[in-house]
Amino acid sequence: MKSALIVEPDAQGRLALASLLHDLGFHVHGVGSAEDAATMLAQLRFHVVITEMALPLMSGLVLVESIRASPTTQTMPIIVASAHCTAEVKRLARAAGCSKFVDKPIDVATFGAQVLELVGARSRSPSVVDPRIR
Repeated sequence: MKSALIVEPDAQGRLALASLLHDLGFHVHGVGSAEDAATMLAQLRFHVVITEMALPLMSGLVLVESIRASPTTQTMPIIVASAHCTAEVKRLARAAGCSKFVDKPIDVATFGAQVLELVGARSRSPSVVDPRIR
């Protein structure tokens, strides 16, 4: 079974994403901060991380950079989700190493396929950065 880590400070948002991913067959862990995510990443292995940009204390971008800096997680697909989807935010997310940027509110009709494609892409390609992020 594939596993996902959701990093979302809003409990309802975490539950909604968890439900969607569970329906896709993922075992889901959810946390509300980048610090809690770092703890989970040190203890467990995940097939994908989905993180909000705006997190308490440490930003989603710093989390992405720390995931990319670790040899055990550097190739893990990372989806950054944000309601603040300016071109500059997308550029920063890509520069930090995110695999995909998703606008909020998340389109549930397409999100599942995007996650599955990205998780499958990990085994086909050493690079998980989506070149379509602008």
